[in-house]
Amino acid sequence: MRKINGFTLIELLIAIAIIGIIAAIALPSYNASIQKTRRADALTALTRGAMMEERYYTSNNKFSGSMSDLGGGTSDKGYYTISASIATCSNRCFTLSATPVAGKSQVNDETCWTITIDHTGKQSSKNKAGTTNSSKTCW
Repeated sequence: MRKINGFTLIELLIAIAIIGIIAAIALPSYNASIQKTRRADALTALTRGAMMEERYYTSNNKFSGSMSDLGGGTSDKGYYTISASIATCSNRCFTLSATPVAGKSQVNDETCWTITIDHTGKQSSKNKAGTTNSSKTCW
């Protein structure tokens, strides 16, 4: 008798199917983990921006509505655009917002589309539809 070495076509197809099932389960979880990790880029930029607003306030007796006064409008790794706005309280209030940069991978993060911090330190976020997130998943 002759001994046959190797795999049959059926065994190979079963192995490919198992790998496909595992990849279908693991890939979305991996992508969600990467998005969550990249949110730290926005949080760091917002926290630094808030500190820069406070520094600007001590020098000018008002907050700035321009990110050029605060050191730039993008996060360190470039995943988020940071914007500043002055509320209607005589330049005594500010809100900083981080939104994903178009064309970058964070555009797919629909849970935490806009992440904000204000002059009181209040942290909030909105999903891509504009609904406020009640949970603290983004911060």
